[in-house]
Amino acid sequence: MKNVNIRFIIKDIIFLEDDMNYFTNSLLEFLSSTKQNNYIPEINNLKFSNDGTSILSLKMEDRFPTQQTSIPELFNASLCFMILDSYIDSLYYEMEGTKFNEKYKNLPKNNNIEIMFSQLYRILKLYRNATIHHVSGISITKDLLNIEYSHGKINYLFTITHKGIEIIEDMVLCFFYYNKLNYSYHYKEYLFYSYYDDILKEIIAYNDENNDIETINSKKINRFERLNCDSINFKISNIIIIFDIPQKIIDRINCAIDINISINEKHFIIPIEVLDHLKQMSIEEINKFELK
Repeated sequence: MKNVNIRFIIKDIIFLEDDMNYFTNSLLEFLSSTKQNNYIPEINNLKFSNDGTSILSLKMEDRFPTQQTSIPELFNASLCFMILDSYIDSLYYEMEGTKFNEKYKNLPKNNNIEIMFSQLYRILKLYRNATIHHVSGISITKDLLNIEYSHGKINYLFTITHKGIEIIEDMVLCFFYYNKLNYSYHYKEYLFYSYYDDILKEIIAYNDENNDIETINSKKINRFERLNCDSINFKISNIIIIFDIPQKIIDRINCAIDINISINEKHFIIPIEVLDHLKQMSIEEINKFELK
């Protein structure tokens, strides 16, 4: 298999494709320019030598623009809503101009990624409505952002840590970045879920016309760092693939390897977190991680 050298440079986040309009791209570019931290996993290369030792090749690239902007939290979260709303209009022309809650109800929710996207939109919809129509219901303390207001017969409530708002912003950017890469559905689901579950942990209280935020069952992988490795030996035994990964290596790098393998001219990227304690996996499961 060719060495999969995935480079994450912020300018690459700008996509001009049929399913994303120019406005969405411009908003994404601006949002990314405000980020002071790494919002997507830092990708480095990991090599195993013949004697069993490992060589870590670091890519120390600046993934952010040279000029960064300090933008208040309230503005960035509102910007995230604009990005999602604009993107929905690009995908589903029939929704353009409809009420936000109608858009939410009509968003597809057939798999975990679609559910997570819909819940992000839902959270940010409440946030946007508060900043536009119910500013008096917003209070900010050292630790929390609290939104509380009534509209019609609904009592809207949203209390979240500032860290939670930051993770929401990171997840929005990560979603659009990875949405264009050829990783498998399952890899993307597990990565997105790593953000989503962390967001839910930062939400203290939530209520809108649809009650609580939806939870899902999925797997988490390290969302801060990934080690890209195409030199791991493996063998196929019946319907099981067994990987030769020294436990001391796994312990030292905190289980963040992306295993790159090729079988019968098919290529796979498998997050090590999905392997069992014997560092093996069925071929059926491996197939879920085939590159598109």
